[in-house]
Amino acid sequence: MSRTAKRVLMGLLCLLLAALAVFFALWTLKLFPDAPYNPDKPRTLMEALTASASREEWKAKLLPLWEEPVSEYEDTGAVFSALYDAAAQGEFSFRPSGEKNSFVLSCGENDLALLRYQRENGSWQQTELRCLLHGETNSIRILVPAGTVPTVNGVSVPDSALTETELPYEDMNEWELRFADSPRRREYTVSGLYLLPEVDAGDARLVLREGNCWSYEPADARTHSLLISAPSDAAVAVGGVTLDGSLVTARETVPVDVELPAELAASLPAYSRYELTGLYSASPAVTVMAADGTELTPIEGERGLLSYTRRSDTPPDEAVRKIAGDFLTDLCRYGAGQVFSDTMSTYTVKGSALQQFLFRAQGSLFWIRGTGLTLQESRVEDFIPLGEDACVCTARVVGTVKNYYMTYEAEFACQLLLLRTADGWKVADMAYE
Repeated sequence: MSRTAKRVLMGLLCLLLAALAVFFALWTLKLFPDAPYNPDKPRTLMEALTASASREEWKAKLLPLWEEPVSEYEDTGAVFSALYDAAAQGEFSFRPSGEKNSFVLSCGENDLALLRYQRENGSWQQTELRCLLHGETNSIRILVPAGTVPTVNGVSVPDSALTETELPYEDMNEWELRFADSPRRREYTVSGLYLLPEVDAGDARLVLREGNCWSYEPADARTHSLLISAPSDAAVAVGGVTLDGSLVTARETVPVDVELPAELAASLPAYSRYELTGLYSASPAVTVMAADGTELTPIEGERGLLSYTRRSDTPPDEAVRKIAGDFLTDLCRYGAGQVFSDTMSTYTVKGSALQQFLFRAQGSLFWIRGTGLTLQESRVEDFIPLGEDACVCTARVVGTVKNYYMTYEAEFACQLLLLRTADGWKVADMAYE
């Protein structure tokens, strides 16, 4: 081979080697899939994606991929949006996940998504996008009055969430705590909540909101009271609990409308007044048993006072019942001019103020004399014995009154004081009811 041919061949070999070196460098730096200057490599694609996608675009991409379980009290979209907004506060960045061609999208210290790339048909393709956003769930406690069903974000809490059903109110009166049917609270526990919820308990009043606890009480809590007047020797029970002397605020005698001499007033039955205040219970059951085992019936008076007066339907002497009934019957007739003018003196204590009053009343009765009066029924009841020779009772009569203008039914009633005298039982005083 000539010298010239050798030089040409060497030149061609050098050119070939140079071309191979350039191709190798091009392949290594740019054409190779993982070449540092390959514009289609995964890292470059991630850089472009991170730079181009907005915060809201990432939210829209990741929402359908978020697979955390959400309870019936919350909306998946609302929960994800709140968690995402809290996590995506800084600049977006990415880092290798530890697997080849996989990256973690993050914002600050919060990982948002995993992206995986794979080369297909000569180019890199994103083959996986997985949401990595996690949220911490919490439990809440709701204390409500028994019978109240709370709601969480507008959804009624079912009985399956009940964890306590007989919780007392912490500030309840010690006596009320012992009542058989005193108001109680119920505790609900709701778990699996990502966000602080809206809690409601209807008409109940929120009294405590601390941490993850909501506590409610009735709107009328501690506003109820109980005032009872009963014989001092009677057993008074409220809510099944027998009261003792610590609740007695006053001692008194049974009130009567007639005037009593001092010696008879001392014979009136003794009564005790019990008072319970600041109650949750609106109408606790009250039972009053007299010393002889008789259950007494209350009469409600001013300020809601329940008066359990020990009155008997049995007179100390049957003559008391008769004279009391006859007295009131003839008193009504006396006013209508249907009996003699001295009739009433036969019923009253001789020389008493009552006898004189009825006698002097004759002069003022002329204008109603002749009024039509028909009596249908009379009864005597509520006997209060004051020893063997005195008694207070109530007499009632029902009749029809007729005058020139109208006809109407009326009831006449008065309380009487009767004394045993040498002439038998007589009326010593009266008071209209």
